[in-house]
Formats: sequence, C-alpha cells, structure tokens
Amino acid sequence: MNGPDREFRALYEELAPGIRRYLSRLVGAAEAEDLTQEVFARAHRALPTRRGDSLVSTWLYRIATNAAIDRLRAASRHEVPVAATAESPVEEEHELVSGGGACEAQDADSHVIRKEMRHCILDLVDRLPPAYREVILLGELRDSRDQEIADALGITLEAAKMRLHRARAELRKLLGASCELYRDERNELACDRKPPGGSRR
Repeated sequence: MNGPDREFRALYEELAPGIRRYLSRLVGAAEAEDLTQEVFARAHRALPTRRGDSLVSTWLYRIATNAAIDRLRAASRHEVPVAATAESPVEEEHELVSGGGACEAQDADSHVIRKEMRHCILDLVDRLPPAYREVILLGELRDSRDQEIADALGITLEAAKMRLHRARAELRKLLGASCELYRDERNELACDRKPPGGSRR
C-alpha cells in the first residue's frame, strides 16, 4: 500500500464512524453502512481534483450529504405494489408533504391514488431550485429535524428553517398551478393534473 492509500485508509478509520452515524439520521441505519462505503469511494475518486479550500472532514460530509440526497430521491421514486395480500402486506409509505397525502389506504384503489399523488408531487419537487429540492427531500421525505437539515446542508439553523419555509411555499404554489385537489368518495385527499390552460371540471 503506497503513501496516499495509507493516508486515505487512516482517514477512513478516523472519519467513517461519524459519517455512518450522520447517514443513519438521514437515510436510516439499514442504508447507512452501504452508503458510507459509497461516500468514501466517491471521495477516493475525487481526491486528485479536490481543492484545499475546506477541511477534509467538511468535504467528506458534503459528499455524504449529496449521496444521502441522491439515495432519498431514488428511494422516493420506488414503485409501490398496487395491491396487498395477507401474505405480502404493503407497508405504509412516508408522506412527502406534511398533511398533503391520503389517509391510510385499505384497498387497491386507494394504493393507486396514493402512488399517483406521490409521483405527481415528486415531479413537482424536481422542478424546484436545487436548494429547495434538498430541504424538501430532507425535511419532508426523511422527516429530519431542522437542526439535522442545517447540519446536512452546512447552514445555520435559522437559514434551514427559512429555506424549508420558502421551499414549502414554492411547492404549494406549484401544486396549486398544476394539480386540482379534491376529496374522493371515501373522503380521502386525491388530485388530478390540471389540463393546460384550465380546470378539469
């Protein structure tokens, strides 16, 4: 093992436990170990082009944050089975927008509605500016606390609260312009895409 590799190994042994704990808060303990390995693999590939304008630990945590956001974004688009059976129940998904999803579904029709709403909302999240997209994914999808969001993004607590407030407002604006929310026959919240230039009704 040459000098740079020995140094990187020492860096891994020093910082990997903290990165793993940090990722556990963002993506859950089950995903954290695998994602920690991915973070250090990314760091090893990027090391030759790294600028020395920040501490190595700060740089690694930034890589970890980006990796976590990528994982959350990918997980949020995971297809949910349409129907559930007694042998293979569908687990309740976390709602992307607080208070904006359907009540717990009990049959295939409700699962279809929930899945369609989720994809509709995620399409709108992708249209947000990157800074707003990050806080929505961390704050709503992962239900991170404000301080965890601040730590993840390397900003102050007040800045995190303000950014999340503005991101939610922007997402509500997009929802109002793109979707028509209504109550279905079960009094559950559902939505339809608005056709270009007008309402569906």
